[in-house]
Amino acid sequence: MAKQTKRSAGALAFDAAIGANYDKYLTIARKMCNGEDDPRDVCNEIMAEMLSMPDEKKEKIEPYAEYYVIQAMKYSFRSDTSRYRRKYCMVKTVQSDFRSLTDSIENPSVERDGPKQEVTLQFAENTLNELGVPYFDKTCFMEYVSGKHKSWRAYAAATGISDSSLFAAYARAREALRAEMTRRARLGTDYIIH
Repeated sequence: MAKQTKRSAGALAFDAAIGANYDKYLTIARKMCNGEDDPRDVCNEIMAEMLSMPDEKKEKIEPYAEYYVIQAMKYSFRSDTSRYRRKYCMVKTVQSDFRSLTDSIENPSVERDGPKQEVTLQFAENTLNELGVPYFDKTCFMEYVSGKHKSWRAYAAATGISDSSLFAAYARAREALRAEMTRRARLGTDYIIH
């Protein structure tokens, strides 16, 4: 039987305040998002982060819980480096990564008139095929990077697969692609598009 630790009153009060005010935080998230993103994603990511904090930290910020949560949501929604942006809004980040990759591609047979994104998507797909990345991982990566889905929640709704499973598959393919790009850079190998 697992040993239970006694939690402080401040930490318990913080958790209770978070739960009791969820609807209020969701309303604030709706106003922040203003139709740009899914407010449930913004709110739930912050709620998960707040509830997973150590009890000592919860106890310190308990008197300021509401202010702290609202500020965290603002940061999470506005900052390009927040956990929410990394998890739910990767399309822009991935597309900018591919644009920078395109600048390093040197292959005279590629038509420079075509859109850069098509070139980089073709490179990514060919590389993932060469690496033998599982079909599901490769498909999740290519579907999401192509910009067909605005968020992980939209992708999950379209496929019926949980957003965490889709993100995990995407992350595995992304890591395989990054590792291969790093390997090629170390070897001085050109990025070749077949």
